Amino acid sequence: MMRREAAWLRANLERFSTEDLSPLLSIGSGSKAFRQEFQPWIERDVYAPLESRHVAVLHHELSNAPGVDITGDLGDEEVRERLRDLGVKCILCLNVFEHVTDRASLARALMAALPPDGLAVVTVPHRFPYHPDPIDTMFRPSPQELASLFEGATVIASGVVRCESLLDHWLRKPGKLNAIRKAISGTPRVEATAAKQRGGTRPGPSRADLAAMALRSTEVTYVTLRRSLRTSP
Repeated sequence: MMRREAAWLRANLERFSTEDLSPLLSIGSGSKAFRQEFQPWIERDVYAPLESRHVAVLHHELSNAPGVDITGDLGDEEVRERLRDLGVKCILCLNVFEHVTDRASLARALMAALPPDGLAVVTVPHRFPYHPDPIDTMFRPSPQELASLFEGATVIASGVVRCESLLDHWLRKPGKLNAIRKAISGTPRVEATAAKQRGGTRPGPSRADLAAMALRSTEVTYVTLRRSLRTSP
């Protein structure tokens, strides 16, 4: 997560009461060490403010680690049933959709895990290079494209957040030199081919785009949604 994305998310969540948000499920939020040490702005700007408001937060990740409450592949129906049984009122799904191939199915699963009138905040990179974790489909949607995945949901807000440059981002992380090389040395033609094979909606960035992201800015698309009262799980 980018630092400016975290700051935006804090301001966005402050619009809602504790009763609207708690309990809250954060999808793919990483381990405690990732949130607090590797990208400490996530804890500082997102989760610590929620905890100070007495919002109960549950963290999901693919595999077990300290600070993870729920584990499993979101493509697994058994995992999706567990999510539906949690009784959460709000879901954060931050920078996950670019890493899955069946985006419509994931969107339905998130809505099904919410009660009628429940909230979801979803972000996806809009201008960001290829970053497999373990895959990247190069899904880089507009706000309208992202919102269209969530049938039966009301869009409260949507847009694009302009974030810091890749250079600024990676210089604040451990292993910064290797991270910078990995982020900007990918071959756009290989990225475009891989994205097409995996269902991506855009080709990989050109070298000019990579240079711009490295030195100027990246961007994140967001939607804030409320599940329709009429939507059935």
